[in-house]
Amino acid sequence: MRNTLICTLSFLLAVQAASAETLVTSHPQQKQGRGRFWKISVAVLAAATTVDAASSWGHTEANPFLRGVDGRFGYKALSLKAAILGGTLGAQYFLMKRNPKSEKYTAFTNLALSGVFAGAAVSNYRRSARATAFNAPSPK
Repeated sequence: MRNTLICTLSFLLAVQAASAETLVTSHPQQKQGRGRFWKISVAVLAAATTVDAASSWGHTEANPFLRGVDGRFGYKALSLKAAILGGTLGAQYFLMKRNPKSEKYTAFTNLALSGVFAGAAVSNYRRSARATAFNAPSPK
């Protein structure tokens, strides 16, 4: 099960990175807008989203939109997170296409979202560690 999760998350990250790179290089004559800062922020956001999803996998989910039938984070939530990330990056791309000066705002938005997702991942890992320590058998 863990190998399936790692493979799925790796695949999603690779697809997101490839689609972002395709979007960025599809119009090489338009140099404005999609610069290095935005590309880095996209990579950081994709990584933070992946780590957040990995830290939530199989655990009880607090977000009602991401809960599965059994109340846990699963494939439904993973696909929703990937779709939201793809939609966000697509909207940013078209925003920057119309207004190239908006790159710094979209990059800062990506970094802020990355901080939120990284904070959620840290919280998930801490909660998981506490639950494991609480359920561990006591030494005799």
